[in-house]
Amino acid sequence: MDWRGRPFRTERLPVVCTGAVPTKRLMKAISDKEFARRLYGGSACEEADLRQVAARIRGRDYPRSDLVSVLRTQNESWGCAPETRKALRRLEEGALCVMTGQQAGILTGPLYTVYKALSAVAWARTLEELLGEPVVPVFWIAGDDHDYEEVARVAFPARTGFQHHLELPRSLVSGAPSARVAELRFIAEIAKWTDETVSLLPGGPGRDSVVGAIREAFTPGATPVDAFARLMVSWLGRHGIIFVNPADRRFKALLQPLFSRCSSDPVGFREAFVEQSSYVRAEGYVPQIVAAPEATLLFWDDESGNRRRVDFTPTQGFFWRESATVHTIPEFKRIASASPERISPNAAFRPVSGDSVFPTLVHVMGPGEIAYMAQVRALYDKARVPMPLVAARAGFTVVPQEIENWLQSRSLSIEEALQPLDVWRHTLAEREKCRGLGGRISETRRALDETYEKLEHEVRNALPGMDTAVLSARIKTQGLVNKLEAKLDQGFRRRVRETMPELERISSFVFPGGVPQERVYSAAPFVARYGEAFFADLLSQIRPFDPVHTCMWAESFGLDDLPVS
Repeated sequence: MDWRGRPFRTERLPVVCTGAVPTKRLMKAISDKEFARRLYGGSACEEADLRQVAARIRGRDYPRSDLVSVLRTQNESWGCAPETRKALRRLEEGALCVMTGQQAGILTGPLYTVYKALSAVAWARTLEELLGEPVVPVFWIAGDDHDYEEVARVAFPARTGFQHHLELPRSLVSGAPSARVAELRFIAEIAKWTDETVSLLPGGPGRDSVVGAIREAFTPGATPVDAFARLMVSWLGRHGIIFVNPADRRFKALLQPLFSRCSSDPVGFREAFVEQSSYVRAEGYVPQIVAAPEATLLFWDDESGNRRRVDFTPTQGFFWRESATVHTIPEFKRIASASPERISPNAAFRPVSGDSVFPTLVHVMGPGEIAYMAQVRALYDKARVPMPLVAARAGFTVVPQEIENWLQSRSLSIEEALQPLDVWRHTLAEREKCRGLGGRISETRRALDETYEKLEHEVRNALPGMDTAVLSARIKTQGLVNKLEAKLDQGFRRRVRETMPELERISSFVFPGGVPQERVYSAAPFVARYGEAFFADLLSQIRPFDPVHTCMWAESFGLDDLPVS
């Protein structure tokens, strides 16, 4: 329901990622079942493939009791919802999982983060009904990453239609320069940043709730992972999502057997990944992850708390370039076992790590993640972990009433607006030209050509040699028509330029900076404006076996100078 109590209207658009070019691999993974089986081990849209993965999971032991003990402690610390407590009990009793995840972006990062979470909920419900056995959604908060810049920025749409760019300065968090995000902590001055942030939220039925949730999440001493989780729980906890912080020491202890296996054969794991990457390349696709020649699949927190890539060569052993210390295989396994919280997987090994302890049936992912999962398949085999099937997350664009009215008044579609501004402007200019006098100019040219051809024929018969004068006049007339067309074209382009302020503001709302809305804006302003039922409406539109992009026609966002009616 929208903020006036009426349901959102929706329009399902016939592309997977409107405005962004879907990777060929994503499109084939969804539409070509044989391709999915060849590169990913199966298709998430095929019941037989799903049951096959479920059977492999049933044939493996998982540390369910210890896992749920860790998860229960984590989720309770974030304000665990009753629905999540129920999901935890079901997981402990034997449920399968649908896994998704994202980095711990400020204010939950871009919109597609919540779209991933809701997609996991939809997939879990659909698979439970299809297979007749319990399935729960799990969200992996990637707090082991150490690239702070990737999580520190997001944007809000402003009343002007443009963007409020938000950044959480590094000076507001304590921790080593290259520390994992999960190890950083907000300092006392975070309160001022929070005040400035909530002042940018639009009015609406959800504003007070969002303001309260943000203030509770961003407190001195909390980590970015805690803030992320608390906001996600406050918005989506009612849907029974289990959130996990893999940086937790107790959780890392559950991964120790996998890390030990990887440490015992670092060359074998690396060669398996390289070989699978070559296979992907032979299939005609560029591998998304390129392995450094000496890199292992692991990182290590050094004595200063900085996250370092662990390298290995048979002659040197394990080492990281920022240290002169080297370790043999037994030595590294020993220190990793003694301090599991200091070890973390790289991007390629991260899904394998999670699935070594979670009974994961399906991974819900974005286009880039689906692309690199084809490379990761060999690591699952090497680690002896059942590989889940991959599924595409849902995509949405929220279009408020004032933008819908503006588009309708000019007979424009939302698809036209979901492209870079310069492309949209050119398209509109050509459209105005064709709609206006472009056709008449073409008719004029044809009529003049026919007239001059007849005249030239008659003059050639009546006055031999004078047909060159007719040709000269014809060329001059064509030149005049060309000049007229150029002037008219300038006029049409000027008309489009006159609407540029509106075009720029609309483009900034639905396709900001030439990329989809879902990759730029936080969910916070939309929840503030439309209320938390916003998420229920999104969830109701997700069709797991039909991952199209959906336009959500919403009530007014209160954009200045764009009338609602």
